[in-house]
Amino acid sequence: MSATKLTLSVSPDVVAAAKRYAHDNGTSVSALVEGLLDALVRIDARRRSDTPITDGLVGAAEGSSIEDYRRHVDEKYR
Repeated sequence: MSATKLTLSVSPDVVAAAKRYAHDNGTSVSALVEGLLDALVRIDARRRSDTPITDGLVGAAEGSSIEDYRRHVDEKYR
């Protein structure tokens, strides 16, 4: 995939925090911004879909992993 440059105006404090976050998470600020913009577009598209009931579940498991789920089930049913 080819990338296109995008110039943004962002406060220095936000830039510094984003760089620290990206570094701590092994990614780049560009990848963070791309991921956030992509998520916004996808969420908006889902909101306009024909499935309003399931639309409410969008993002419900965000930030969770299969390991988190397994741990939850293991603790719940011990």
